[in-house]
Amino acid sequence: MELLVPTGWGAQGVRRVLFLLFLSWILLSNGLPAVNAQSPTPDVELECSPSTLKLDVEPGATRVTTAFCTATNPSLFQEVVSIDVDSNLINAHPDSITIPADDETTFEVTFRGEADMQPASISATITARVESANGFPVFTNSSDSVDVTIEIQQYARVTLSVLTDSLYLDYGEEGQVYVEVTNDGNAADTMKISIGNESGLNDAGVRFAWSEKTFDLEVRETTSLTLEVLISEDVGDDRFEVRLTVSSEYAKSNPPQVTHSEVFRLETTGKVDILGAAGIPTWAFYTGGGFGGLFVIAVIVIIARRLFLRKRDDIDLSDHMDTDEWSDEEFGDLDEFDEFDFSELDDLDDFD
Repeated sequence: MELLVPTGWGAQGVRRVLFLLFLSWILLSNGLPAVNAQSPTPDVELECSPSTLKLDVEPGATRVTTAFCTATNPSLFQEVVSIDVDSNLINAHPDSITIPADDETTFEVTFRGEADMQPASISATITARVESANGFPVFTNSSDSVDVTIEIQQYARVTLSVLTDSLYLDYGEEGQVYVEVTNDGNAADTMKISIGNESGLNDAGVRFAWSEKTFDLEVRETTSLTLEVLISEDVGDDRFEVRLTVSSEYAKSNPPQVTHSEVFRLETTGKVDILGAAGIPTWAFYTGGGFGGLFVIAVIVIIARRLFLRKRDDIDLSDHMDTDEWSDEEFGDLDEFDEFDFSELDDLDDFD
């Protein structure tokens, strides 16, 4: 039998006619009840999960996330189905899949993020479209689509730089330690700085005061802080390692915790005990000083008394004698003062 084809159809028209005849033959040979179980025309159904994907982009992460999809062919024909993904993210997926009649095939769609992306929600549409059935092209719009959301996750990172490596302070002095804190996360964060062994340092006579202890930083923002260090008079000669730690408040409520610690050296000098350094007990110094003072006072009293008595004798003589009659012999007794050696007072230096 010769198949009559209208003029001008060409090869494509012939293929369409053959496809329609093929469909008619399938329907007639299988009967109407089979139509209720399978689609008489090419079709595809698509499902993907999860509908929301989390994407970690922090340093060291793979920065990829995957949607798992199942394409189902409910028709009587083996189908070739193309896969297309519409998204602003880099993605990878098979260009096409082959699904047997009344069967299903799974495939994956992988999304890749860029380093240091800030938190955001990015949508993507995955589409499966029937391209051919039993080797014949399908010109009907037989397709199905699924929308998924990719959430770029926030992460926390912080860098602490101590610009003052060492600090040397005497008792009663103050000093400064300068530090810088940088937010290396991908979103604004609240940072907190602390001294790890502050309690023990306080007991040793070291006090601290921050210019700021809690502060907000934008992405890649750096702030400068000053740590005031006060040495009390109770401090001794000692050396300390002071550990500074900065932490992320976001990571505190979204583990794991993120911290960065650095150490600077502190050297202190206490009061110098001169008596103790010389090996002289304090009680001996004060006791010796007391005796020395009493001795000096006693010497002064004796000298003053002798001078007073001598002056009184001189007054009595002037009332009864003519000064012209005085002779050297009468003043001989005054030479007793020459016998008093004031150089002996130099011995008092021994009490210094």
